[in-house]
Amino acid sequence: MQQNSPAKINLFLEVTGHRADGYHEIRTVFAPLHSPLDHISLARCTSDGPTLACDHVEVPVDERNLCWNALLLHARETGLDSNWHIDLAKRIPVAAGLGGGSSDAAATLKLLNSQAGARALSPAALSRLASQLGADVPFFLEPTVSLAEGIGDKLQPVPCAASLPVLLVNPGCPISAAWAYGALGRVPVPDPPPVQALLDALAAGDAAGVAANTFNALEHAVLHKFPLLGMLRDELVTAGCMAVHISGSGPTLFALGESDCLDDAAQQMEQRVGAPLWVHRTRIMRTAGLLSQPHDSAADGN
Repeated sequence: MQQNSPAKINLFLEVTGHRADGYHEIRTVFAPLHSPLDHISLARCTSDGPTLACDHVEVPVDERNLCWNALLLHARETGLDSNWHIDLAKRIPVAAGLGGGSSDAAATLKLLNSQAGARALSPAALSRLASQLGADVPFFLEPTVSLAEGIGDKLQPVPCAASLPVLLVNPGCPISAAWAYGALGRVPVPDPPPVQALLDALAAGDAAGVAANTFNALEHAVLHKFPLLGMLRDELVTAGCMAVHISGSGPTLFALGESDCLDDAAQQMEQRVGAPLWVHRTRIMRTAGLLSQPHDSAADGN
């Protein structure tokens, strides 16, 4: 069994409150991307409990991995055994604000549930299970452009008329979401634009309107802590990108603009900065149909 798992960006991220359990209340707009795609494979194994392998040296292959925990959680909920081997091929950068770990966990849940037969969980039950793994894991069960509230688990799909082009730039310095939320308020945060303006622009396929109404409350502290990100953002703006923001807790920057402009910006980033900078051209994914297609790592070009 195999499943592709996509990255996401946050076109909008407003922090609206702080809960007693440590979570923050947010209002965000998730947008899944055509690429990069991680790839999850599951196969039966004879060992007692799960085993996991990954082609990325920084990804844990034990109980610290969300896929491992997704497998155990699903087994406990359904009463089925956990004798599965998980093979994880990583193409989404780690701790990058792109949701890779959450997406992999959601893919694992979906694969397991497809094999659970009469014990398979309903979509609502699977979503509740996903929320125990992480606030954004439920989004990746059916990844489509969505307005999310609560801790990010109250999802409302929203119309998106165009598969808008996106440029991703990651400098290779992982940032934890816990640090980014903990740093909130250390530097001033401007008032966000009304989220409805962004939703209207998405529904109309208005790229300029989308760009004008993007926002991330977390990015201000991140940019203050990591000046390199501000330098990269300024380079992208100078190259003509319509909007440049950090996705989620960072450090990945996403840029919106015309395709030719993003191509030029990507080339400039690679020529002027080079390694270890990761630069990737992609588009917002409007439907999740491609996720069941066979994975081809050679197609994951920049």
